[in-house]
Amino acid sequence: MIQRLFIFVISNKLYPYYCWIVLMAASYLTGSLNFPGASATDEQMRPFAGAIAMPTIIAYLWYALISIHDTAVDSFNQLAENIPEEQQKIKKKRFLQTAIRNTAISIVLSLLATFSYLYSEDLLAFDGNIVSITMNLMAVPFWFFIFFFIVHTVSLNNIATQEYLTKDSIDIMGIEKLAPVSKFVVNNTVKAAIIFVLIPLFWIGRQIPRIDIILTCLLLLGITFYLFMPVFKAQRIIAHKKAMAIQRIYKKLNDTMEENICGGRRITDNPRTLRRIACLIATKTEIAKVREWPVDVPQSLKVIAVTAAAPLSMVAYSLVDYALSQFNLFGL
Repeated sequence: MIQRLFIFVISNKLYPYYCWIVLMAASYLTGSLNFPGASATDEQMRPFAGAIAMPTIIAYLWYALISIHDTAVDSFNQLAENIPEEQQKIKKKRFLQTAIRNTAISIVLSLLATFSYLYSEDLLAFDGNIVSITMNLMAVPFWFFIFFFIVHTVSLNNIATQEYLTKDSIDIMGIEKLAPVSKFVVNNTVKAAIIFVLIPLFWIGRQIPRIDIILTCLLLLGITFYLFMPVFKAQRIIAHKKAMAIQRIYKKLNDTMEENICGGRRITDNPRTLRRIACLIATKTEIAKVREWPVDVPQSLKVIAVTAAAPLSMVAYSLVDYALSQFNLFGL
């Protein structure tokens, strides 16, 4: 059953859109989207903000999960091209088992988180209010996709660093083969950063302490750093191999010079030695030019732009809040 749920979640990119339409329709029909008014308290604004934020974030997380899963599968398949077929089968089986385990963990955590949060905030729908019941029910898939995204992304990151980025699999003269790593990391980072862009939806019409904004930005930076761990590991391996290769070249150059000196001849009088030295120098130059980072400039700029969009979205939230306070858009 868990395996079927996982396959269903990642099977169709249209499902998130259908989900958003259904959840927004449910919010509208139950009155959750009725704007309380500009003078409403934080408690009165909470259902309205939740009715906008939860369906949007649920649909986005669902779409993001499909995207990062598809990208991971494609990237891992490309990285495994030079791996023996038997090992590929083992890795694919382990990958599926990990995904199914992540689904089960996410279900348990989402139920616990939903009950704990609603109970601690005194939001459980014991009064039979249709708006409260709608928000309570919507909280379950919301926390499920939150935990599923976190657990699955962490697992994919671990698989990338432990299974596919090893010293034996990385060749300093074949860094272009690490393009799938770059695609995988950038995609995960961008998808995670967009979640923080959507968080201000929960703050519509509410007074949010400045410390919450600061903590949100710090959390975004921490997640971005973690998601780039495969890139950092690849860079360390490439830098180490470059240093070792250049060191070996210098040793060969010294040995060649010493052999020539011991022979009592000048270097210019020994064409064979000259060719050998020229070859070693050319190889050293070629190795020194190899870039260490498997992420190119355009991709780096893409990550920076999306990451910077999160703090900017918090500014945009205040503008939306002002607009809603001037016009009763949802209370018609």
